[in-house]
Amino acid sequence: MAQRDLNGKIVAVVGATGGLGREIAAVLAERGAVVVGANRSGGSDVVVDLRDSDGGRALVDHCVSTHGRLDGVVVAAGIVAFGDLADTDDVVIEELLLTNAMGPMWLAKRATPALAESQGFILNDSGVVADPPMPGMAP
Repeated sequence: MAQRDLNGKIVAVVGATGGLGREIAAVLAERGAVVVGANRSGGSDVVVDLRDSDGGRALVDHCVSTHGRLDGVVVAAGIVAFGDLADTDDVVIEELLLTNAMGPMWLAKRATPALAESQGFILNDSGVVADPPMPGMAP
């Protein structure tokens, strides 16, 4: 399979300050991409909270206003909870679903027009905690 040419492409990495996101951002930069880092706690180019249905708009707006376009989005952000589902607080369950399921879909919805224009891509990486299943991972 041929690799996509990333030289000069504007690629946003959501979760860029986390372990996986940091590594992905480094590889993208090595391949010539202009990496736009995003996370929900700051310390990156733009703040994006996946729990916010409109959070992706800030990412797209930043990329388009700063770089003129958006060529790719990598979602390398997520959260995990351990324990028995019966004992897991409803607020935790809601945050898990918003961050890990709804958030990437909302982000993709906001980014799709810009990505269609640039014939770009979106990649959602669910992380290593999804495989293999472990006891206490029901939440």
